[in-house]
Parts: sequence; C-alpha cells; structure tokens
Amino acid sequence: MRVKPLDFERVLRACAIGGSIALLAAVAVTAIGALTRTLVPIYGTTLKFLVATLVVTAPYAELIETRARRIRRIPIDERLGFAKHA
Repeated sequence: MRVKPLDFERVLRACAIGGSIALLAAVAVTAIGALTRTLVPIYGTTLKFLVATLVVTAPYAELIETRARRIRRIPIDERLGFAKHA
C-alpha cells in the first residue's frame, strides 16, 4: 500500500481555519460573558490563546504572501497563458 505524501498547504489551511474558528468562538464567548457579567476574562490566559492562534495561522498567511510575490514576478503574458512557446 502506497502512502500519500502530506500536503503541507492543506495542513496549514486546516490549522488556519481551525485557529480562526477557535478565535472567533473565544471572542464571542468573552463578549457574551462580559455583557451579561457572568464571565470575567483572565487577560493572561486570553493573551496566551491569541498568541497561540497567531502562531497557528501565520505560516499559512506567509505561504500565501510568498506565492503572490512569486506570481507577481512572472510576466503578465506568461501568467495568463498568452506567451509564445519556444
């Protein structure tokens, strides 16, 4: 049985989406708790969570930016498929 190689971009995308969903959920819970005064945010833990989310989502954003920079260097004719073939 042949094992498929790990698609790094897919793993980064999954981590970024998961981190973003977790961040939005934490912000929503904190906002609802603060508005109803039933939850007092612990800022040290919240800061650690936000940093962890940034660490999870930053590599995917960097990958997209690197890819966009690389594509911008290619002439427009080649990018759109109108370049002459050798």
